[in-house]
Amino acid sequence: MTIVMTGMALVGGAACKGEPFDPTFYDTYSVVAWGANVVPAPPPGDSSARAMATINIATLAYTYSVAVPPPGTIDSIALYQIAAGAPLPMSATAMLCAGAAACAPTSGTATVLAPATIASIRSSMRVYGTQMVFFTTAAQKTAGGAMRGTMYLSP
Repeated sequence: MTIVMTGMALVGGAACKGEPFDPTFYDTYSVVAWGANVVPAPPPGDSSARAMATINIATLAYTYSVAVPPPGTIDSIALYQIAAGAPLPMSATAMLCAGAAACAPTSGTATVLAPATIASIRSSMRVYGTQMVFFTTAAQKTAGGAMRGTMYLSP
């Protein structure tokens, strides 16, 4: 019996070609903030308020719109690195706007507050650990704000 061996060559290459990886794909986050999500629970009649927002964590550019206005005037919007349902800590992670005049435009650039960093905020957002809270002249921090929601990835 004769055994014949033949050589075999492997040809490497991409089986399919996709888009190149773009890390900025993971930088835009959105939220739907509701009055019903406020902690502690809002007074009856104040829970239907609703707003939507997006923030690009790399550039800190944000936009927001209010679908159902809460009582009062929006006078600050902040990010907190906390889970849904948790009370607000003493300080925010980032301020989107502070003061009724600063919040009147529906877009701007957020400011990260120490000791938070863009990296820590991004990491928190990726595990749904960041809340955006809208405060009004009628619902300040002691009231838990007027609207609140969890940030989620929206590439």
